[in-house]
Amino acid sequence: MLQMRPMTASEFRAYRARAIAGYARDLVASGQNDAADAPVRAQACFDTLLPDGLLTEGQTLLSLVDDASGDAIGDLWYAILTEGPNRALFIYDLEIEPSRRRQGWASRVLDALDADARRRGIAEIGLSVFNHNAAARALYRARGFAPITTTLIKSVVSSS
Repeated sequence: MLQMRPMTASEFRAYRARAIAGYARDLVASGQNDAADAPVRAQACFDTLLPDGLLTEGQTLLSLVDDASGDAIGDLWYAILTEGPNRALFIYDLEIEPSRRRQGWASRVLDALDADARRRGIAEIGLSVFNHNAAARALYRARGFAPITTTLIKSVVSSS
């Protein structure tokens, strides 16, 4: 059984370090940054979105736990955003421990978010996925997510 509980301060410190490193790797893998610049950009992004860390208003950071074993299985970060008359739940990060992947944990998390969103009268759930992350794209497609926009990026830095 899945337990989704608020992160503790120590869990947040460990999560933040893992998440920034993971985001930096994704920035490199996507071609958006080179290995030297990606960690700085990743940290700046987290500092902008979570200026007060775990206590940032409007942000929800959860530890995901397997109730049966008590083992940590991952992390979830999301916010509820108001866009005009609609409210949307936006997932910033859903990470399942590598040893726990392909066991249905992410699907259980998404089901719990669906139920919570319905209870709160939230119109939609959104997220962003790097194109190189085929496994995540397949998971989200299978769970009913559909792409509605495509972000295109062109580098304008000249190499001299």
